[in-house]
Amino acid sequence: MPKDPRKVVGAYIKAKAISVTNEAECSRRYGDRKKTFWVKGVVQDVIQSPGTIARIQATFDMGGGHQKTAVVCITSVRESSADEVLNVDLPPPPSSLPPPPEHNPADNTQTATPVEAAHTLTQVATPQGTAHQTIQPLANPPQGPLPAASTHGMNWFEDPLLFEINGFIPPQDWCLRTTTGDRLRAESNISQRLSPLDVFLLMFPPRMFDVIVTETNIKLLPRRKQPTTKGEILSIFGMLILISKYEFTERGLLWNTTSPSKYEPAPCLGKTGMSKNRFDDLFSALTFGHQPATRPLEMSSERYRWLLVCRFII
Repeated sequence: MPKDPRKVVGAYIKAKAISVTNEAECSRRYGDRKKTFWVKGVVQDVIQSPGTIARIQATFDMGGGHQKTAVVCITSVRESSADEVLNVDLPPPPSSLPPPPEHNPADNTQTATPVEAAHTLTQVATPQGTAHQTIQPLANPPQGPLPAASTHGMNWFEDPLLFEINGFIPPQDWCLRTTTGDRLRAESNISQRLSPLDVFLLMFPPRMFDVIVTETNIKLLPRRKQPTTKGEILSIFGMLILISKYEFTERGLLWNTTSPSKYEPAPCLGKTGMSKNRFDDLFSALTFGHQPATRPLEMSSERYRWLLVCRFII
């Protein structure tokens, strides 16, 4: 029995692009031909176990100079050759160019195409009496903007123009208005008049500390845990920011006094004055808004979920 040519390493094969890569990439590359576009490949290996269907590992040419190595079931693969031209029976991709003007037989004038507009064709007689065409470029051929990037057959151009919608909007620098009426802008704290804590408190709604303390204590008291205060809530916020600087597998390791390696210091979160058990109690009960135990009938489920954080955005 002759060997299947699709199982020969180095042989040319073809497969549908949708069998080689995902549908999203096929849509981006081939548009509405994503499920009918063929790609050619070269067999790299044949994977088959006893009693199973063979799978072909091949490197496929996806077009645009991009190659992809994939494992495809042999039922999705067809035999091909190096000189076979694929996708000749598929309709061409849609063009964004306008259709050419129709030729009027009564009009003897000819409309030059874009290629003819950039070049002039002349007849030159050869010594054998035959004639051939040579292309002579115009003195000043039309020059267009150069693309900033080209990918997948598409040219992208830089556009420095700003389209004004509903009138001109003058640019404005952002600023932060404090409770005393001062406005803080970029580089306005060069003299270090404000500490990082002061800047954090300016960005944090002041009334939210009262809400967080009240709602968190509502959960702490039934557990017979000590109620919290504004200072303790502020401390746990600082600890959460500090924790983001460490990599750890268990939260309890952040209270270790020994360094995990010589390249990083020990976290030693106990130096903040808060024990691990107290941190766990506060973190599990931390609440940012009042939410009733049961959702009212007249309230939607979406609004009921937003009650946990609505104080921050209202």
